[in-house]
Amino acid sequence: MKNFVVTTNVKVNDKLIEKAEKIAEKLHVPYVTRQKMTINYLIIKFSNVLIVYSNELVYVNEKKEKLFFHLDTAMVRIKNNNEPLIELIEEKNQKVLDITMGLARDSVVLSYFGHNITALESNEIIHYIVSTGLKNYDTKNEAVNDAMRRITTYNVDNLQFLKNCLNDEYDVIYLDPMFNRKIKGSDNLSPIENLANRSVLTDELFAEIRRVAKKKIIIKAHNSDTVFEKYKFKKIERPGAKFSFGILEKDLI
Repeated sequence: MKNFVVTTNVKVNDKLIEKAEKIAEKLHVPYVTRQKMTINYLIIKFSNVLIVYSNELVYVNEKKEKLFFHLDTAMVRIKNNNEPLIELIEEKNQKVLDITMGLARDSVVLSYFGHNITALESNEIIHYIVSTGLKNYDTKNEAVNDAMRRITTYNVDNLQFLKNCLNDEYDVIYLDPMFNRKIKGSDNLSPIENLANRSVLTDELFAEIRRVAKKKIIIKAHNSDTVFEKYKFKKIERPGAKFSFGILEKDLI
């Protein structure tokens, strides 16, 4: 049995209960009637809880950290209109595969600027919360809403997905693996640290990425990460940033 349960907000109605029961069934975990149990009590009793509200899902882990869908810095990046990822891709309307979806901020930005995005996430609970948010979250900005709705997501191991792809199937493959060294000030990532896939970029995965990418491979990693040198990415450092992008042009590989 998976190590979490599904319940509802304290203020409940029949429709919300039905919604929570369907989510529990889909995720193959127990549904628990909330009654008057506090979040603290739920954590003590069940360790991890997915709470269903009328307009959002909130996952609370045993450390009382919360995971829920929000765009955070993606909206700032969209408004600034000088996104480095877009500059690296250069061409418009590219077919992009994001093999490390996480909270989907990069996917949303790429979709907003006109690219066709498929995003992969191996963890079931991260995928469910984020994919549900992409379908239903209302930013009050129709262009951003449309960008979110256009993203196709899969709950799948990225290596297995790539093995089933054709040669040169995607114009660009993008990856943002969890940083090998935790960045100070990145506490907004802490709720997913215990859920996220901690695997690093392996030779086998890189070989599949190289086979499936038609034009470019782009990676985002900590400045001190050795991945840039190991796989011969051209490192694009940015003043004041603690991470850099790396790019490989397929015709130069």
